[in-house]
Amino acid sequence: MSHVIWSLLLATLTLAAATPNRAIPVTDTPWPRGVAAPRPAPLAPMVDALLTVHLLDRAAFALTAEQVLTVRGVLSSLSRPNLTAAQAGQLTRRLLGALTPEQLATLQADRAALYQRTQAFMARARVAEDGPQDLTVVRYGLMVPGGRAAAQVALQGRTPFGLPEPAALLKRLQQRLTQP
Repeated sequence: MSHVIWSLLLATLTLAAATPNRAIPVTDTPWPRGVAAPRPAPLAPMVDALLTVHLLDRAAFALTAEQVLTVRGVLSSLSRPNLTAAQAGQLTRRLLGALTPEQLATLQADRAALYQRTQAFMARARVAEDGPQDLTVVRYGLMVPGGRAAAQVALQGRTPFGLPEPAALLKRLQQRLTQP
């Protein structure tokens, strides 16, 4: 039996040595002009609302008194149990509209960094043995509080803010905004 293993190992090493070394060409040219760089697909409104609130909670910038009033109004509207996807989209736009261009750029950079970390994690992760996964749910589950359960609910167009983790996120952000 051991001679079979040694034969297979020797054959593998021989094949590897016989294969020419093909290096991947490295270029320092930018993305071709006229060709759009790949972008993530637009988020479902509920997922976008949950992700925006999550990033706003983690943001390092301070809000003005006027911004605090707008954000608190949006947060209380997001906590409604009968929130629709269209309303979530409008509230997210209202929330983002209250931010200054610098704050918006910071939030967008945080979103891009979170997306890249999630993509890198998914590239390293192994596929589950219990069958194929819905990669959209897995991806957003890694990005939002509440994990896959919140992502699944949000992708179905229902409000995820009734689940424990997203509800705690809203409460924590509201409390932080009411403190001087």
